[in-house]
Amino acid sequence: MRRRGIPLRHGERLTAIERDGDGVVAVFSDGGRARGDLLVGADGMRSTVRTQLDPAAAPPRYVGSQIFYGRTPDAPPGSPTDRMQFVRSASSGSVAFGFIATEREGTWWFARLVGPELTPQQVAAGTTGGWSTLLTDVLHDEPLPRSIVAGADRVLVTNAFDLANVRVWHRDRALIIGDAAHAASPATGQGASMALEDAVALAESIRERSIREEDGIDAALARYEERRRAPVEANTAASARM
Repeated sequence: MRRRGIPLRHGERLTAIERDGDGVVAVFSDGGRARGDLLVGADGMRSTVRTQLDPAAAPPRYVGSQIFYGRTPDAPPGSPTDRMQFVRSASSGSVAFGFIATEREGTWWFARLVGPELTPQQVAAGTTGGWSTLLTDVLHDEPLPRSIVAGADRVLVTNAFDLANVRVWHRDRALIIGDAAHAASPATGQGASMALEDAVALAESIRERSIREEDGIDAALARYEERRRAPVEANTAASARM
């Protein structure tokens, strides 16, 4: 972005959006303001821009799974390093496991475990040893995933949420994209892909608007939403079913 002459400002927190004639103003917590033709909120599932566009927007919902991410210093003997492998427990449909072995950094892995939402206190109090023990118990019938988890030197955990059927994507020259507009649970593995497709579709819609200037920016954003809403909501629904 810097190579294109686009300034970056770090440590800012957006607090409000204001319409200003034919532009939009971003207001920050320190009193700073930035004006532009269009504000794109790519600020994630807990998006401030989304709540500015629609104060009644529903919050993210828990989708019934805890997600564990871990690293194990060693790679399983004979494991290929050019692919990710997935395992679903044979005796329990409550856990899915995936891992990729590397040549120099051991094994990176995740586990998706069906269960109640963890409280912030449980997440904060959790330890690598405790989470590893929990997962090795659940994976008792899968020797390879069990051995990978048992040797982990770091495990993180989070609850899986999604954000479905967000009513307002754009208003007054402000727009939300990516997880801010349509976060899916991790099951389909499409979160980053959906966001990248959003960026391309938005660029195309704005480019078309420059060709037909009389349409205006509102029409460009409407075209963008028309292209993207159906496929992203289908992905969110499919991921929730999984």
